[in-house]
Amino acid sequence: MVESFEAFRKGILRLCGRLLASSLSLLGVLSSSCLIAPVAYGVPPALYIHGRIISDSTAVQGVGVEALSSDSSIVFSSEVSGENGSYSLVLYYHEYYPWPDTILVRATDIDSTLNGLFLPSDTLLTSIPDAENYYLSVSFDLKPSEE
Repeated sequence: MVESFEAFRKGILRLCGRLLASSLSLLGVLSSSCLIAPVAYGVPPALYIHGRIISDSTAVQGVGVEALSSDSSIVFSSEVSGENGSYSLVLYYHEYYPWPDTILVRATDIDSTLNGLFLPSDTLLTSIPDAENYYLSVSFDLKPSEE
């Protein structure tokens, strides 16, 4: 009777050991980075800012437009306004982490007196969502400089 009980006990212990080893092995495989990540197709999520630079209803060419951090320490994107005063900025979310809550968009006359002197202008964008494509239109009406 004692021998049959010992054999039964050893059988149960072996079964429990095998189940435990199998469970831990499966857990190790599933929690490791050995699994292949899903492929992501398409354009990475970004913030698109576009607009026009005008002064007294006339398009202004040659104005520098920048998207900056609110403290102006990081320039996310910059461009010069084109012939019809238009510009377009693209800020990819994956390039900046953590994504800022506010972005300063600034327009500055950089071409000197080529088409007149204009005072700089800026606007602060707040509550910008992340992880999706987001489109904003920001236009500036620059005031002529007194100089």
